[in-house]
Amino acid sequence: MNREEQMWWERTRAKGKRRFILLYFGAVLGFIMGTVTAFGTKIYTNGLALQAFASPRFLLEWGLRVVIGFITGCLLGMLVWWQNEKRYQGK
Repeated sequence: MNREEQMWWERTRAKGKRRFILLYFGAVLGFIMGTVTAFGTKIYTNGLALQAFASPRFLLEWGLRVVIGFITGCLLGMLVWWQNEKRYQGK
């Protein structure tokens, strides 16, 4: 880990592990993954038909994908935190 990365990690660590995992990976990555996969799947199967996006089923699918993305993002965030801590401590 070079000096610039080390300084960035020190600032990130100061803000806390929970914030790093929940905000950056859980919320942001989860929302992006859920939205992209929901819209991407719907466009792939139905094209750009607007009625497909206005259905309650689509909203349910989108919400479920965001929740799954949040959980997956949190797991990924924990892994990234662990890797950065290991690099920061020089192990």
